[in-house]
Amino acid sequence: MKTIRFLVLSVVAALAAHADFSYTTVSKSPAGERTSKHYIKSQKMITDDGDRVTIMDLDAQTMTTINKTQKTYSVRPFSELYSKSGAAGMNVNADIKKTGQHKNINGFDAEEMVVTMAMDNSQSKQPGAKMQMQMEMHIWFASDVPGINEAHAFYEKNADRMPWPAMAGGNTSMAEIQHKMATMHGIPVLTVMKMGGANPQQQAQMDQARARIEEMKKQGGPQAAMADQMLARMGGSSSDITSESSGFSASPVPDSVFAVPADYQKVDK
Repeated sequence: MKTIRFLVLSVVAALAAHADFSYTTVSKSPAGERTSKHYIKSQKMITDDGDRVTIMDLDAQTMTTINKTQKTYSVRPFSELYSKSGAAGMNVNADIKKTGQHKNINGFDAEEMVVTMAMDNSQSKQPGAKMQMQMEMHIWFASDVPGINEAHAFYEKNADRMPWPAMAGGNTSMAEIQHKMATMHGIPVLTVMKMGGANPQQQAQMDQARARIEEMKKQGGPQAAMADQMLARMGGSSSDITSESSGFSASPVPDSVFAVPADYQKVDK
């Protein structure tokens, strides 16, 4: 995709500056069901998880996190996100590959890709801090959803402006995979995530992992949603976590969606 000629890139960039795109994701796990809404407008993207909203401003290079429960919000520059990432001290080996499998999901032709991650901080010198964990995500991408051109234009324009290291918990290989997925001409319509321990001491390691992922969740931002899913999976059930997206639209997104309520208090994080 990065070999597209300059003229085409110019047209794509112009489109992205005015592109609107939205969709809804429903995630089901042993802990229950959670709905999140996603929006793109101009140079901003937002994820609304119900009680928490994250706004990424690519022009300002800032992330705004809104806590609806506490009626507070914080604004941090992308440059600060990496150092505060909860998983930055963990070694994560990640890989992505196409399986060649296709299937119809909600009327869309979807292609499967599998992301595998092995998380390990067994070299840690802190007592009780060592743990190993494995995760596998089966992601089904569709390239024919409504608004796909607007979404692709946005990510193509901003591929090098996103805070990929922070969004990937400080891990280089995972950041590269997220960057690659974002610039693909497709949107995940179904994701199935499986997680488990890497050795017989699974339960103890899961307890250690829970504490670290709780810290990641507290940081807010894009990694918080994944942290929610990871914590739910650690509840002990063998059920997979599924996330299914629908309601794709290129209709105009109201500016009010990106506004912080006037009565919310700004806090430092």
